Amino acid sequence: MPAPVSARRRLLIAVGAGMVVFGGLAAVIALRASPGPTSVRGLTVQAFGGSGTVSVDDHLGRPLVINTWASWCRPCVEEMPHFQSVYEEVSPRVRFLGLNIRDTAPAAEELVASTGVRYPLAADPVGDTYLSLRLVGMPTTLFVSSEGRVVHRHTGPLTRSELRSAISRHLDV
Repeated sequence: MPAPVSARRRLLIAVGAGMVVFGGLAAVIALRASPGPTSVRGLTVQAFGGSGTVSVDDHLGRPLVINTWASWCRPCVEEMPHFQSVYEEVSPRVRFLGLNIRDTAPAAEELVASTGVRYPLAADPVGDTYLSLRLVGMPTTLFVSSEGRVVHRHTGPLTRSELRSAISRHLDV
């Protein structure tokens, strides 16, 4: 029969377990609070539709708006027509790249067709790029300088006027 555990030992075990839990929670909070990379230079993603890759560097030289979206994300679906409208207004002064996150190709393609989106698209089917950018919500929009520097991040949906205002404020266009 095992010896009974003393009250002091139980207290030490409880404090140790609490420290492990607190340390893990602190690590998660620190990761989520981190602003992520300050540049998107060198970022390569899968081409939308699965054929080849897209280098974000090919979209630089002008300010760039990168918007994450998915067919399963209701706010993403609602904002996509706003993005198309602003894209039509500011292109070619500002480039756009829609990045489909953790989605099935048929669902993503159906959404693109139904919303009439015609700006360039790419895919991140596993979510590796999403994680490497340290994004924490959907949709997230990155405002990127012509040199590839992330100048602002917005998590949550944007209306047409909010997107246009953010482009003016953060990208001077």
